Amino acid sequence: MQIQLIGICSIMPNSSRAIVFELCNLSLSAKDVGPGLPVYPAATLVVPGSAAAHLPLNDDQPQVIASTYHTNSSREYVAIWYLEHLSPEFARQDSGPKKLPEAFRDSRISDDDIAFVGARGDQVRLVSLSMEDTGTKITLLRSFTKSPTPAPTQPSPTQ
Repeated sequence: MQIQLIGICSIMPNSSRAIVFELCNLSLSAKDVGPGLPVYPAATLVVPGSAAAHLPLNDDQPQVIASTYHTNSSREYVAIWYLEHLSPEFARQDSGPKKLPEAFRDSRISDDDIAFVGARGDQVRLVSLSMEDTGTKITLLRSFTKSPTPAPTQPSPTQ
């Protein structure tokens, strides 16, 4: 996978500093890709409204991070793009009953959706593609198993 990074620094006019422009190319193999998921290039982020519920965290269950995007592209076109851009551990699940990891059982993944599920180490990731009237809804889910960490000890107050 080839990644291009562009860094630009803009300075106010009449300043003694110059504009800095930097282009950096990185080559990554599939095993180097971290827990993030690729975002379909023609998609826009759907920002949750004020009605979005923030549930309290349950320390007994893995935490799930979700992002939702929308695109005017057809679902099958987006599915083909994800087939080409997801690492090999992802398995496609077409319409029908889904075999979802435990962390995603309460997620709003419909049997009509196309899902790509991948697991690596303590990371479980899912891409869900839903048909909408105006295109495709893309849901990206990430979950990490928490490693047990002891609670910090409070120093005793001294007088």
